[in-house]
Amino acid sequence: MRTLRLTPLRRHLAAVLTILLSTSFVAAMVLGATLLRESAAADADTRLLGTDLVATSTSDGEDGTPRIEGAQEIWPVLDATFVPVSDGEGSGARSTQVYTPPPSEVAELPLLHGRSAQDADEIVIEQGTARLFDVETGDTITVASPRGRGSEDVALEVVGIAAPLDSALVSTGPSRIVVTEENATSVLGVELTEVATAWHATVPGDGDPEAIADRASTDELDVLAAEDAREGLERSAAGGFRAFGPVVAAFIAIALLTSVLVVANTLSVTVAQRTRDLALLRTLGATRRQVAAVVRRESLVVALLGSVLGTAVGHLVVQGVLLLAPRLGWTPRVAAAPVGILSVALPLVAGLVVVMCAGILPLRRATRVAPLEALRTAAPGPNGPRRWRVLAVLLAALSGGGLMAAAVTVSARGTAGPAIALGVAGGALTVLGALLAMRIVVVPVVRLIGATVGRLGGVPARVAVANVRRYPGRSASTAAALLIGTTLMSMLAVGAQTADTSLSRALAERAPVDAVIRASELPGQAVAEVSALQGVERAEAVAAGEIDVGASRMLTVYGPEQSQLEGTVARPDLAPSVADGEVVIGNDRAHGLGLHDGETIDVPRAAGGSEQLTVRIEGNVKLTLVSAATFESIFEDVSPHAIFVDFADPGSPARAGTDVFTIVGDLNGLLGTALPDARMDSEGATREVAQQIIALMLGITSGLLAVAVVVSIVGVANTLTLGVLERTGENALLRALGTTRHQMRTMLAWEGFLLSVVGALSGVVLGTVCGLLGAMVVLAAQFPVVITIPWPLLGAVLALTVLAGILASVLPGRQAARTAPARAVAEKL
Repeated sequence: MRTLRLTPLRRHLAAVLTILLSTSFVAAMVLGATLLRESAAADADTRLLGTDLVATSTSDGEDGTPRIEGAQEIWPVLDATFVPVSDGEGSGARSTQVYTPPPSEVAELPLLHGRSAQDADEIVIEQGTARLFDVETGDTITVASPRGRGSEDVALEVVGIAAPLDSALVSTGPSRIVVTEENATSVLGVELTEVATAWHATVPGDGDPEAIADRASTDELDVLAAEDAREGLERSAAGGFRAFGPVVAAFIAIALLTSVLVVANTLSVTVAQRTRDLALLRTLGATRRQVAAVVRRESLVVALLGSVLGTAVGHLVVQGVLLLAPRLGWTPRVAAAPVGILSVALPLVAGLVVVMCAGILPLRRATRVAPLEALRTAAPGPNGPRRWRVLAVLLAALSGGGLMAAAVTVSARGTAGPAIALGVAGGALTVLGALLAMRIVVVPVVRLIGATVGRLGGVPARVAVANVRRYPGRSASTAAALLIGTTLMSMLAVGAQTADTSLSRALAERAPVDAVIRASELPGQAVAEVSALQGVERAEAVAAGEIDVGASRMLTVYGPEQSQLEGTVARPDLAPSVADGEVVIGNDRAHGLGLHDGETIDVPRAAGGSEQLTVRIEGNVKLTLVSAATFESIFEDVSPHAIFVDFADPGSPARAGTDVFTIVGDLNGLLGTALPDARMDSEGATREVAQQIIALMLGITSGLLAVAVVVSIVGVANTLTLGVLERTGENALLRALGTTRHQMRTMLAWEGFLLSVVGALSGVVLGTVCGLLGAMVVLAAQFPVVITIPWPLLGAVLALTVLAGILASVLPGRQAARTAPARAVAEKL
């Protein structure tokens, strides 16, 4: 018994491939998470190089330097500060980040070429900045100060080029210049100590940073030990990726669940195919335990082989992608992903768990084979659904639907957290019910479309329909694997489209203008300079002022011409709604000022007297608007004090590939030189970033889901292949009766088509419903949900799934076509 092999290993090739795909996916995700975590830690180490204490806020030192008793060296630090930098000719300005290094006594600047800056007209730049502007030591760069020195540009000689100033393993940060006390006034217009966002300090060798930080912290000064600050930096760096953690975990679970279905299907059909062999073993004296040991041994071999190969493939793919990423321009710099125990152990354990779970039912079937089974032909299982399955489907559907309905209700009342938990639980129960229902619906659906398929495809199609109906369990398992993939793809498509439309509309209603610039005076060329920036579609100078509405504070209003509104706002309905004698205001602002929709208020005129205005609340718009005529009636000075800026649409010629961060950075740089006292609100950037995040999440989750879909396709091919092996005698008889090789291949193609149609249709319907309800659960607490169904995308999902099912039948069809007619006689003998 120890040397007995139940089936050739090649028959488990699909199961091995399935486990390989799933475990490689797990390995890749673990490596990615490890890379991001190590990258955040390395970046924090660099930012806190030589630092024992981190202080924020200001103290009462004469030069702004905080007083920290027990500290040794204290130096200022600037975070998230950018200045416009261009080449020596002053062209090609780019927003460049300011880096403030620690004193040389604490840590030396990592120079690759040249020396440190010693005079006000010298500067050290990062290696990436040198490449960006194509400069080297001895060349000149131009810095436009953002601190209000008019239009003056400062030429600085590059005296040194530093190594990359962040140690993150994945670097996507901006280019940097090094600002020290020597050149701070040239770059920033003020001393570094006057604009520091934080202060770093060292303590003597025998000092206790924790104790010093506790003693130095006051209501005005927050002092942290470097270790505590490092933890905060790592959390902040990982915060942007933490939202993807549940998504990644969910799709790992999906891929593994799909693998369980496919592997279980493989083992079940293999056991069913070898029923006579198992019965013969029982006849020869083998016990149930011995038969179980044979099945377990084969399952373990499959698990180990697939897991080891998958772990290796996952590591190789990730390291290969990281190696190519800088060359393809995805990121400036990236290191190899750190390989650890988790990246090796977790995929191996995942593969073993998948096979253990998948082998439970096949193992039970194998051990229940009676010795008499060797003397008779086993008939396929019953087609009719069992009562317990029907009850389980009804219970899961009702419970899941009820939980999701409750989630939508809770979310609509403004409580998002519990609503999401209820929605996830309801969605899981609903999908579980759908999986259980596949055994019930496969045969009726195939029977329903079988007549049409039979007329279209002739004999091969009718035989395919009969095969699917004859083995409902195996067919249901295959359709269920496809159901998971198509459900989630449809859910993502519908949910993302609904979220995109809802969020875009809500943000457009709240902030209809991409950017609003306000200044006490607008130079005549200001609008032209803004309009000339890359990525700006249009800029309009608009009248702006403050009115007294009888509240505790003044209300800022804008009086644009209707044509100006029509050309710059993201809401086409807003411009016609601004009528003479009315003030259009958002709900939150109106509530804060004690104003009500339809109320009439008296607004003092600059020339004396008052103007009666009717309050009209328009959603939650942030801008308060009056018509140009109304503004002129209230104010004597109607000269423009604001600029409405409309960003070009992404992908348009005017945009020319410029990202929204560059547009905002260029606007800030322009304001720093031309409008030093200006303030800007760039809500359009928020709207565009939100759309990019939705697109990014959809892209990432679609990529993750592709693994589950590939596994599903392998499952279809596996089912069809094992069906060919199981029906060798029948196929040989068909060949002996005159069926051609082409008809055999066509028969398998129709079988794959039928299974994929059932799985795809069920998945698209279920995914659409779950996507709409999921969007309502997540978004209803924040803003109105606009139901949007991407019909072309759903059609593409349906078509691609059906095509995948047909393609999965190619190899099984070729195998069936090679069956010799003589095998029919051999099977009888």
